[in-house]
Amino acid sequence: PDACIIIRDALGDGPPTTSRTTAAPDTPITIGRRGEIPLGVDVPDEGISRVALTVTATSLGWSITDTSRN
Repeated sequence: PDACIIIRDALGDGPPTTSRTTAAPDTPITIGRRGEIPLGVDVPDEGISRVALTVTATSLGWSITDTSRN
């Protein structure tokens, strides 16, 4: 079965939002300014990585990899 990802963000001037998506097992999902899932906050510093993390749902739990270049 797919894994559930809860996304909480505070992008822009509006109120924080919560949404949900799913991830197929063993399928990497990128998180960051230019990731499949946004970082969750507006980041004024362009020096922060475009893809900060990669997460993968595995049969043993979540695998989290730091893919930042900083």
